[in-house]
Amino acid sequence: MPGEGIHGLPPKLSKVHNLSNALKELVQRAKEQYQQKLSYFAHSHDPPAYIVAAPGRVNLIGDHTDYTGGFVLPMALSQDYSTVIYGTGFLKTGKGTGDTTIRVRFCSDASNQENPDMVEERRISGFYPPPHEDEKRTWADYVVGTIVQYKDDLPKQGCQLELCFAISTSVPLNAGLSSSASLEMAVALFTECF
Repeated sequence: MPGEGIHGLPPKLSKVHNLSNALKELVQRAKEQYQQKLSYFAHSHDPPAYIVAAPGRVNLIGDHTDYTGGFVLPMALSQDYSTVIYGTGFLKTGKGTGDTTIRVRFCSDASNQENPDMVEERRISGFYPPPHEDEKRTWADYVVGTIVQYKDDLPKQGCQLELCFAISTSVPLNAGLSSSASLEMAVALFTECF
């Protein structure tokens, strides 16, 4: 792949020499997912690949008290428990008159055990309401909800943001290690690349 550094990693990441083996493995898993499940996008666009990582965390005190005004003392976990995103994207700005749109395609190795090849796709334009209380909620809501927060930072019209990425995680789900926060942080870091 053009722009790759040592060991098949993008140049900026290849310069980091203190990555744990577990983090290197996550990067490789995310890259393989991207190539297998999202190759239709990868072949139609040739931007550089970006890799971001966000750790899991534990709350030493104050679990679920921060949003009620209580005190909390979180601590990040080691690189062995992280969420990694590998992907591409681009931002087109122009003189168009249509609403700004965000198109996001993504997959995860932890998302859907019944359909592991599933790729989620969302188009965000105009007002994007939160899920109705009767709707089934999924892990994809964390991804979309994070990206929607960036919509107001874009021009109101004539802009198109395309994101395509694979997610790999070693943060255990439903284990009190903030897997959803790790996912949201990784998505936010990835979105800020564009």
